[in-house]
Amino acid sequence: MKEAAGEASTTVITIVLIALVLGAGTMIVRNLLGNTKRQSCCTSAGGTWKNGTCTNGGDAYDKCVAGNDNVNLGN
Repeated sequence: MKEAAGEASTTVITIVLIALVLGAGTMIVRNLLGNTKRQSCCTSAGGTWKNGTCTNGGDAYDKCVAGNDNVNLGN
């Protein structure tokens, strides 16, 4: 009986650890994708991306980041 309880505890710990790793990985990937989107929008809007901020991106950058698919980036 003790052996079965020990295996169940190990299984629960393993599941919790997997969930923690997946949660952390999801947060990291979302952050990377968000930064990539903002950088891409800035460049497409004619701005300059530096130190995590966009300069001279204007309204086109703001609309792109907001997710407006009908943005005219001047291409």
